[in-house]
Amino acid sequence: MTALSLQGLELIYTTIERVKETLNPKLNILGILPVMIDKRRKLSNEVKAYIEENFDIHLFESGIRNNVKAAEAPSFGQSVISYAPNSNSAQDYQAFGNEFLSIIK
Repeated sequence: MTALSLQGLELIYTTIERVKETLNPKLNILGILPVMIDKRRKLSNEVKAYIEENFDIHLFESGIRNNVKAAEAPSFGQSVISYAPNSNSAQDYQAFGNEFLSIIK
């Protein structure tokens, strides 16, 4: 995530809060899924910490790492799980799916 991503997150969060106040009080955010994570870069951890400190939103433990296979898959009309099931991104999406299912049950 970058500064622009954080600005977008703030706009989405504000919009959802407005919708919740005026149209749908039952509207809730289940969580934020960090994507394009590069654990070698300090920025990924800084952005995660910023979100945890500034937003009252669950941050999923699963994160989707940056991966060439994830970028290639749409060019072949496939999901990364079909295209490269052993890639980091495919494993990350599967871990997120499991985390998501455990939360909604």
